[in-house]
Amino acid sequence: MILYVNGDSNSDGSECKDLTGSWPHVLAERLGATLINEAKGGTSNPRIMRVASQSLAQADRNTFVVIGWTSWEREEWLHNSQYYDVNAGGHDTLPLELQERYKQWVSEQGTDEQARKSKSMHEQLHRLHRSLKDRRIPHLFFNALMPFQHNLIDPVHKEWNKNYLGPYDNELSYFWYLKNCGMNSTANNHYTDKAQGIWADVLCKYIQENRLI
Repeated sequence: MILYVNGDSNSDGSECKDLTGSWPHVLAERLGATLINEAKGGTSNPRIMRVASQSLAQADRNTFVVIGWTSWEREEWLHNSQYYDVNAGGHDTLPLELQERYKQWVSEQGTDEQARKSKSMHEQLHRLHRSLKDRRIPHLFFNALMPFQHNLIDPVHKEWNKNYLGPYDNELSYFWYLKNCGMNSTANNHYTDKAQGIWADVLCKYIQENRLI
């Protein structure tokens, strides 16, 4: 079995003493799977969606997909055939002609804008979930930093079939779950090996209890 992982720096092993201590490696070992990890620090949900969709185009039921979705404000910009990840706290090295656009963009990233992006991504993530489900590809989504930010009149109007860990619950997001467990993050708001091992345990237990594979 292949364990396919995507996400941001919370899923790429950033600041772990050794990548083997990161939750994707620990989870792959627990599942007896071969790990493919395409997570990238500072990335956006559009980039995760784009890369995952391409990588999983030919996947089958022998691939288990785990994706940790990132902050809703983040975007991916395509400029001169190159993709750039941008977020309110920084960006990939943008060319000079995008610097002013970035400054304006940061000023626009308020709560209303995050809610708008959250709503849009909600629909896109659910379409990806349905596509994987229809193809019988086992998968599990979780939020790395925060739950959906827009108001949902009826949160269960999208059925996730237990393939999304706490989509509307801040306490079940990766960062806040570990913080509430008493784990200390680094100055860059990353968790290291011990905390990542705990998250691997959480995912492994959830996978087993809900018979996702």
